[in-house]
Order: sequence, then structure tokens, then C-alpha cells
Amino acid sequence: MQNQAQQHQAQQHQLQLKEGQILSWTADHVQLLSVHAGLVWLTVSNDSFDYWLSPGMQLHLPPAQKVVVESWGTSSTLHLQSVQINSAEMPSASMNNQPGVAKAGELACR
Repeated sequence: MQNQAQQHQAQQHQLQLKEGQILSWTADHVQLLSVHAGLVWLTVSNDSFDYWLSPGMQLHLPPAQKVVVESWGTSSTLHLQSVQINSAEMPSASMNNQPGVAKAGELACR
């Protein structure tokens, strides 16, 4: 019998968004969103930042928050995976430390 962590790891989804397509959801657990192709704009309720993600970037999404993601300029391929993280340590979305990471306000200033 699988333990809870293995069951969470098994919950994976590949998302295909057409240019301009918008998706929204609210998860009951922490998720890891990875961008494989395209450029997406993402916002999370109760987070004062918007995020621009390009291929290779990842973002941990907190539970019980509405997530809205839109594909910009081209179609996008995303991977969404349930992960087991102590959500008490993650009050809002958290970007993995990777070069080229930009929040919406920072991107507008470049």
C-alpha cells in the first residue's frame, strides 16, 4: 500500500495552453508548477506579486489559494505536480532560485 507521500507524488498533470488561454484552480495541497515551453503569466490569491515564467522555471504553489495562469505570445506546456512540503513554512508562492527569475514588476522595469 502506498503511503501518503507516494500518493501525492503520483498526482501529476501536463497542461497544454493555447496562446491567450487562461486556467484557474484552487488546490488542497502544495503543488510544483514547471514550465516546459512558452511564456506564462501567473498570479496567486493573497500574494502581492505576479510571476512571469519561461521554460525551465518552477514555482511552488501554496494550498487553498486560487491560481490563475495565462499563456502569453505562444502556446505553453506546463507540468503540475503535487508535492509534500510543510505549508506553514510557505505563506505565498515561492520561486525556485534559478537565474532569470523575474516578478512582474521587475520584468516591466527591465
